[in-house]
Amino acid sequence: CYNLGATTTGSPFVFDANILGEFHQWGRPGAAERTNTETEWTNATAYPYDWKIPNGYDTPFTNAYHQDDYLWRNHKNGANDPCPDGWHVPSQSAFGAIFKGTADADVPANATANTWTATGNFVDVTGTGGYAIKPDGSTTTLFFPAAGNRSTSNGALYYVGLAGHYWSSTPAGTGAYSLAIGSGRVYPSYINLRGNGFSVRCISE
Repeated sequence: CYNLGATTTGSPFVFDANILGEFHQWGRPGAAERTNTETEWTNATAYPYDWKIPNGYDTPFTNAYHQDDYLWRNHKNGANDPCPDGWHVPSQSAFGAIFKGTADADVPANATANTWTATGNFVDVTGTGGYAIKPDGSTTTLFFPAAGNRSTSNGALYYVGLAGHYWSSTPAGTGAYSLAIGSGRVYPSYINLRGNGFSVRCISE
């Protein structure tokens, strides 16, 4: 019910700074905290904007196109998988399945798999934006807060309360898919640079 790294046992269905959790760069083991003081954060300032540039190899990194697409695939992948035992990073199709059953972006009112209800506001950084997911149209069983993100280029924190990105395990070219939420729009297959710091919501195996 919580973003990975949440620091509360309170309600997972109400926007709260303690449920926002930590950020992860796609495929990277370990977490990048919400603050900008994380010493292990890797700024990705060169194409293809992956956290693995130039670190992560035993030999000098010379090929910018050399990316490992299997770091978070096949559910469990050793030290790189951020989820605890019995859980895994969801695929892009899993996010699509809870919205419209497809990869298509749309307004929340057009969701067909569940009812998506915007909560709070997406107006400013003090906002409490998020989406409550209701399978029966009335009972919230899942909540995605607008947790913001950390920039791929400098690690800066952006858009808390305004938008949210949730990594999937599915690569997309040199990037990867995420679930993106914002004011009035849901994107279950948004392609992003792998060096971005996004939320992770683990699902049960």
